[in-house]
Amino acid sequence: LIRIELMMNNGKEATELFRKWINSNNKEEIDLNSISLDRQTPEFFFCFAQICLESNDLPIAENLLKKAIEIEPFNVEYQSALACVLAKLGMMDAGLERAKFAVKLDPESPHAWLAVSGSSKNQEEKEEAKKKSVLLKDARIDLSNIHIIVFPEENTVLNI
Repeated sequence: LIRIELMMNNGKEATELFRKWINSNNKEEIDLNSISLDRQTPEFFFCFAQICLESNDLPIAENLLKKAIEIEPFNVEYQSALACVLAKLGMMDAGLERAKFAVKLDPESPHAWLAVSGSSKNQEEKEEAKKKSVLLKDARIDLSNIHIIVFPEENTVLNI
């Protein structure tokens, strides 16, 4: 739920859910099915960092993202988020290096390209990365001519 609230730009609600979860000593006080984060997972550090970003606490967000990356170094989302934080902290070169690494991990990630755009000092590179990000974000998969028949008794799928 925390992540969903963050994706929907509901920082206040996400922060409240996170605080409730982090301060809870009694596991029955919260719905464990809706919050499945272990406090030592990269997802925990990432969500916590997003909440710190909501309150503009960039140094703590940076540290939390670095912890997430220590655990899961090839996660494009974590790398892109750290690139943006570094750029906001004025470390443009470090942010751009991190953003380009994220693009190498997944050239189809709009977040990685947005991080390049936000970290680059080169205006042409900024604009090109921004265009790429928008293009990827707006990409839709056309399934209108795809027909799939499922045969339940045989567990067979036939693509036509």
